[in-house]
Amino acid sequence: MTIANYILTGLLFHFIGDYLTQNNWMAQKKTSNIYIAGVHGLIYGIPFLFLLDFHYLAFIIPTTHILIDR
Repeated sequence: MTIANYILTGLLFHFIGDYLTQNNWMAQKKTSNIYIAGVHGLIYGIPFLFLLDFHYLAFIIPTTHILIDR
């Protein structure tokens, strides 16, 4: 897989994780509740497990997403 394919697939997974798997309630509450942000981060990170050969990144991506959303 080329770097361009990784980027395009990552953008697709980002869209899925942030827009399709997240409801309005979760989007509003994740900034004030670490538990909700954590659930969103874990759901967000699931597609990246299938994309990444580096499994430690599959831990880093949801973790940083939780921190950014909070």
